[in-house]
Amino acid sequence: MDKKQLGITGLETGEVIRELTDNEQLKITTKKQLMNYHQQKKSFLKLFKISIKDIIHFNLSKVEYNTLFLLLDLLPYGSQIIQIDGVPANRMMLSKKIYINYDKLGRHMKKLEKCNVIKKDGIGQKSHFYVNPNFITFGNKISDRAFELFNLGSNNPIC
Repeated sequence: MDKKQLGITGLETGEVIRELTDNEQLKITTKKQLMNYHQQKKSFLKLFKISIKDIIHFNLSKVEYNTLFLLLDLLPYGSQIIQIDGVPANRMMLSKKIYINYDKLGRHMKKLEKCNVIKKDGIGQKSHFYVNPNFITFGNKISDRAFELFNLGSNNPIC
């Protein structure tokens, strides 16, 4: 990874504080620091509280893990809302997009909500889902609504 592509993000807001200059060096000594500085396609991927290996503790089935990663694939840069073609997706839209039975998807999403990975916001067809920015975020800001839904000011653990 080229150091010119690295930046420093604030842990509280997720906002980019500054990018590294050409003559500046960065020493990454812990896994947590490495996660905070990881970058993919000029977007900052932040895994604050857990790493991919810690997902084991969610006690999800293979199908539920698959659902999780299909949902994360629908998370656009700069937003914590799962979207399809730029529109916040409700469960019916998601069911059709990722080819999972509506009821089965509902069960998977309830388990993910129990693990504090996603949260439903709204009612019925007007509902949509947020991904916990403490779990994964693409971009350099955390929305106020995500901050509020996941109580990011407090110690609200994932699973």
